[in-house]
Amino acid sequence: MKALIAGSVMLDFTDETDVSNQASYLHWVFKKGNFAYVQAHAARQFNMLKRLKALANIETIQEFFGGAGMGTGIAQRLFRPKEHYVYELDAGCVTHLQQQRFSSNIVLQQGDAKDTMLTAPYADLMYCDFALFNPTHIPEWQLQIDHIFGLKPKAVCMNDTSFWSRHLHKTTFAKPLNKDVLSSTKDYVMAYSEKMLQDYGYAVDSVYIHRGASFLYMPASTLSTPTIHPIHKQEAEEMMVAW
Repeated sequence: MKALIAGSVMLDFTDETDVSNQASYLHWVFKKGNFAYVQAHAARQFNMLKRLKALANIETIQEFFGGAGMGTGIAQRLFRPKEHYVYELDAGCVTHLQQQRFSSNIVLQQGDAKDTMLTAPYADLMYCDFALFNPTHIPEWQLQIDHIFGLKPKAVCMNDTSFWSRHLHKTTFAKPLNKDVLSSTKDYVMAYSEKMLQDYGYAVDSVYIHRGASFLYMPASTLSTPTIHPIHKQEAEEMMVAW
């Protein structure tokens, strides 16, 4: 299979790509019925990084959860960074990433994000494309989140992959964000923004929503209402095609 994102980011899933490991993100990408989720993910990442490009000059990137390379390819196309470090735990994904037509300035390393996020040096963009994340996971990743925000990058990108279920967990998701209940999408986004501003001096600049949510955090001194950008089904379908 080949995939094309935004008309210019090509990913090649060769016949040799190992998708037998059900724990691998590649297995999820190839799983029947999941392509709409994959398209949604690509659309969110593209829109988020395009917004960042308009706000900051990004020359260096530390990217965790390299996965199938969607975010990697988009970041390469938009920023053409001088340094781009990509970390991925799964050996099959690492092999797949090595086979892509990314620029030679990418450094690919196999490693668990629980470790690599704790030791990563400064980069203009800290790109945390969590495979699984929602507010209840904040305590589990607290040290890692402390570290990447503590480096004071120009931007931090993070995903909330359970955003689609927020209406089912109005109180469960609220507690880690220091709220009693999250009754609306705006409440949910603002709760993240308030917490990150209080803890680190960063606030949500914009969030892109389709099945999951992708958050762009920028340095801030005061809280303001971020842009909430729903991505519609047709936009996602047009963003990424496969054959």
